[in-house]
Amino acid sequence: MGYTITTIDGELREYAFDFGGVIALRNFTAETNGNRLIIKSAANANFSILDALVNEVEIDGIVYDNAEEAQAALQKLVFNPNPPVLLKPNELDELGNNIVKVINIPDSVEFTKQGLADYINMVGLSVGANEIVFFKSNYQPYGYGTQNVKIIGEL
Repeated sequence: MGYTITTIDGELREYAFDFGGVIALRNFTAETNGNRLIIKSAANANFSILDALVNEVEIDGIVYDNAEEAQAALQKLVFNPNPPVLLKPNELDELGNNIVKVINIPDSVEFTKQGLADYINMVGLSVGANEIVFFKSNYQPYGYGTQNVKIIGEL
């Protein structure tokens, strides 16, 4: 077998994939050219990490015969429209021994402190004084992409 691309288990699953034993961020796109699969950088189309025949690529344990089916499976592994959350060293220190939660918020929830507090109460979640919560939403009021808000302490 030529190339193996698999899903990563655990916390990195949303942001990375395994490409033959190398961890790669999910900021690539999958394309086809005839019977070839191509994985290109989403930011730079001139940079690719794979250009191979479809039957040379194992995707999550499956070798496909059809390039379009392989492309659809591969795209789910190599691309994530949500940007990773990057923390500066002082922000990482701030986390310390605190409990960290990541809560995905539906697009219908108002992305304000009060709107988030109302949502947390509605679904029965609790946020304590020593907890740090990251809220994620695809709500785009001004067309600027995914919002991430960090709230420390009780709401």
